[in-house]
Amino acid sequence: MFTHRYGMLMGAGNQKSLPGIGRSNDVSLTYVHFLSPRWTFSVGIDVNKMHMSYFTGQSFGTSGTLSYQANDRLTFNVFGGYHSGYVPGGQNYHFGGTIGMEVSERFGMEMGVQRHYNPLRGGWETIPIAVPYFKFNNGAKFGLDVGGLLYEIFRDNSFKREIRNGNFSNPTIAPYRPRIEIR
Repeated sequence: MFTHRYGMLMGAGNQKSLPGIGRSNDVSLTYVHFLSPRWTFSVGIDVNKMHMSYFTGQSFGTSGTLSYQANDRLTFNVFGGYHSGYVPGGQNYHFGGTIGMEVSERFGMEMGVQRHYNPLRGGWETIPIAVPYFKFNNGAKFGLDVGGLLYEIFRDNSFKREIRNGNFSNPTIAPYRPRIEIR
């Protein structure tokens, strides 16, 4: 990490190995610039390369965030990114926004939405962001995004309700079955 008066430059890298399956290498570089005491801008690039038995893929991406701290307990963030290349499960485009609120000295909540392009479905999806977090003495935060989980629970329940009400139409065409009358 390199710091100066108006910002900092951070880099990270890792390698994940799965015995018998392959490995994945990740490298990222992020620059954070403090525009004023309340405004922060960050931009980053990342590279991912996967090596598996019958597959090799790579992805290059860039992302950015603009943050505004309205007061000591309220923060607004907007973000976006683009990834190119082919890595299974990778996103191509994403953007969104969050509002962060500190409930107490130790606990807070960050809520918002993210839109991302799903290349497998060929369309955009909106996913909620809900991150309850715990703040340590040194200012570091530990949080877990449960927005996707809540979204899937809601979607599963609404899907089951549609089936129960008979409003569900299956897009799959059933195979032909000849009628055989048994006498």
